[in-house]
Amino acid sequence: MVTRIDRLARSIGDLQDIVRAVKAKGATLKATEQPIDTGTAAGKCFLDMLGVFAEFKTNLRKEATDGRDREG
Repeated sequence: MVTRIDRLARSIGDLQDIVRAVKAKGATLKATEQPIDTGTAAGKCFLDMLGVFAEFKTNLRKEATDGRDREG
């Protein structure tokens, strides 16, 4: 159980690995602030989209930090 998917993984690859590992153990992933039903095609798509946006956010932060390092 997590509060938000973007707190669980910072990349889509990591998220998919975590979801597969949880599923292999017979458990399900639950995000308390994001009602996602990974048993449906729409739920799986939504989960992947959240993972893509989490990775995008991470990359934006990295670019901003890298830019500051080059300026200073």
